[in-house]
Amino acid sequence: MAHPTDPVSLRVMVFNIEEGGTGIALGQVDEAIRRADPDVVALQEAEGNANQIATALGWGFASARTQVIARWPILDPVDREPGLVYVEVRPGRAVAIMSVHPPAEPYGPELAARGGSASGIEALERRIRLPRLERPLAMLPELAAAGMPVVLLGDFNAPSHLDWTAAAVGIRPHVRLPMAWPVSRAIEAAGFRDTWREIHPDPVADPGLTWWAERPPTGGYEPGPDTPDDRIDLIYVAGPAETTDCVIVGEAARAGVGIGLDPWPSDHRAVVATVRVVPGPMPAVAGPAWPGSPDGFGSHPDVVLRAARPVFAVGEPIELSWSGGPGYRWDWIAIFRAPASTLRDAHLLWRHTGTQADGTLSLDGAAAVVDQSSAGGIWPLAPGEYVAAYLLDDAPVAVARTTFRIE
Repeated sequence: MAHPTDPVSLRVMVFNIEEGGTGIALGQVDEAIRRADPDVVALQEAEGNANQIATALGWGFASARTQVIARWPILDPVDREPGLVYVEVRPGRAVAIMSVHPPAEPYGPELAARGGSASGIEALERRIRLPRLERPLAMLPELAAAGMPVVLLGDFNAPSHLDWTAAAVGIRPHVRLPMAWPVSRAIEAAGFRDTWREIHPDPVADPGLTWWAERPPTGGYEPGPDTPDDRIDLIYVAGPAETTDCVIVGEAARAGVGIGLDPWPSDHRAVVATVRVVPGPMPAVAGPAWPGSPDGFGSHPDVVLRAARPVFAVGEPIELSWSGGPGYRWDWIAIFRAPASTLRDAHLLWRHTGTQADGTLSLDGAAAVVDQSSAGGIWPLAPGEYVAAYLLDDAPVAVARTTFRIE
């Protein structure tokens, strides 16, 4: 009989399934996960489908709020970072899981491909992506130090400094110089270890590229041969955890892919790491994760979004507040040009709500989709009519709107 503190071999997977996973077929997403055979999956861009995917796999546990699904019970802490969950791998013993998904744009490797300087790109990362890791990196090391295995994983939308080394310069056209990518440096400084690089230490021999993947055309965004590819989907561990394996899951017969599937259903490859963990004691202040609607988002008629006032001056931050939100992990508030007849890929500024049912945020140049310093940058917003929307879980699904004007 296993003792509660005996090590557990845990397989953890990160998988950005691209706009709900339905561009090719949601069943292919299910099959990719089956072939990888993980115990826990952190999804990105699940768009309300986390519960459906867990059900198709025969798993009984899904947290629609965080897009984490598992073979074992998932519990939410009630007094901690809301994006954190615990997976109960043995009765009363758990592993802490935190999934993150910083903004995708502006994308650092694309700036590098256009000749951007190291200092300029690093400054961009510190302004756009690093702030989204501040809360996790302030809290998670405490859990690890207290004896809780911690897994930090996600689509980071930024490469690793372990990949952009002097030896790796030139292996891809946009890798023009060594780069101390701020996000990965900060995660390493917080005591986390990159599972891929623990098993595959040579970035030249094993680049581990996860984006972009060659899936069939979907009629939406299509990466091309000149799109900079890189390793941006990562799994980090801290605390009592030892990495024993790490593989890429992606297109069949693709170089570097350890577990293949044809057709591949996403523009991202997935990563699965096997980690030998000593599970920590389940915190007393934790309860069952909110599963969400079994059929997607469900109805949210009580969400209200308000602008602080009807008119803002050019260059003035746009202050918005909301109430009655469902609090999905990746709910977001975005600004569009009026009348905003289409929401997909048309947002100008945006931020996540931080899983808060009620809150206030301010949108300015730091929230811009296009770098404000680039040609054609969108900040400050030009005079005119605008729409702000509360959208669900990484999806272009608006449940509340409000209008305002810039003069």
